[in-house]
Parts: sequence; structure tokens; C-alpha cells
Amino acid sequence: MAGRPYERLTARDDKALSEKDARKEQEKMDRELTRRQNLSAKEQAKLEKERAENRKFLRELPDAFSFRLLGEEQISGKPAWVIDAEPRPDFHPKDSNAKILARSEVRSGWIKANISG
Repeated sequence: MAGRPYERLTARDDKALSEKDARKEQEKMDRELTRRQNLSAKEQAKLEKERAENRKFLRELPDAFSFRLLGEEQISGKPAWVIDAEPRPDFHPKDSNAKILARSEVRSGWIKANISG
């Protein structure tokens, strides 16, 4: 929705919303979409700067892990690479948000990709 995630309630206690509640959720989403579409250039720039700042730590992934391609498998009928990410013991995060990478382990993580050419 306008390039950013939006959460919408679709069920409560594993039951679909009533027609009235579903309509209210749709109206809330429509209002939010309108608000996002009408942001000033300054507001859009501020949001983009915040998004970039929040994702800055991702640039440290190659320094935080040693990656190894384990092979290919099918996920939901589509080809996917199976990748192992071994934490590097000498990794020292530069960004404060990247500290979580030093404490993370990824084993046989799935990365969906179109690898069939």
C-alpha cells in the first residue's frame, strides 16, 4: 500500500469478521491509502529516510555470516535455493541495529528465487 506494509484485521478468534466489521476495516484501509497517497514531498522524503535507516543494518549481512549454497529444493512447486548462514565469530557490528546479527544463527534458510533461468 503506497510502497509500505499495512496490517489489516481479517479474522478474530479464527473466525472471519462480520460484514459490518469487515466494512470498517476496509474503510480504515481506504483512509490510510488516501493519507499515504497525499503525503507531501517532504513527508515522503522523511519516511524514505526512516526506512533506509531502519534497514541500514542489512548491509552488514555479508560481514556477519559466511554463506554456503546447500542445494536446490522445491517450495510450493517453485525452485528455491537452500542456503546455510554460519555466523562469523570475528563480526563486530558497525550499526547498533546490527547487534542482533551477532547473536543470530540461520540454518538451512530458504531464499525463494527464480533459479530456472
